[in-house]
Amino acid sequence: MTSVKFQPAVCKPFCPDFTPNNAKGADFRSPAINIMESVDGFTIELVAPGLKREDFEVKIEKNTLNVSTKPSEQPDQEPMRYHRREFNFKGFERNFRLPDTIDTDSVKATYTNGVMCITLAFKPEMKPVVRTIEIA
Repeated sequence: MTSVKFQPAVCKPFCPDFTPNNAKGADFRSPAINIMESVDGFTIELVAPGLKREDFEVKIEKNTLNVSTKPSEQPDQEPMRYHRREFNFKGFERNFRLPDTIDTDSVKATYTNGVMCITLAFKPEMKPVVRTIEIA
């Protein structure tokens, strides 16, 4: 049997760095995310079902996008003995460094059906210009 050393995919030079800034980044308690790139910018999808819009705080400080929730208050119930518990009732915090190409004044966030969708638009001067060349 031959062993093969794992080599992670190499990011293109223009690919932004959306890695977490600190230890409060991705871990097993944080919601899963998708990051997609389009011609207009990036979209971050964060799966967090069972929350309300008011539970979230999305802010940008020093080119860092911060998405967080506060721990939800659970009503007092009689003590339960769990055999398996996978629901996370604690808050979370995810931080992402934003590339310089993002227009931080035009960031938008929506929360629908348990998915937080954050739209990050490129600065106007960074958008690729497509023009048609007339053939003579």
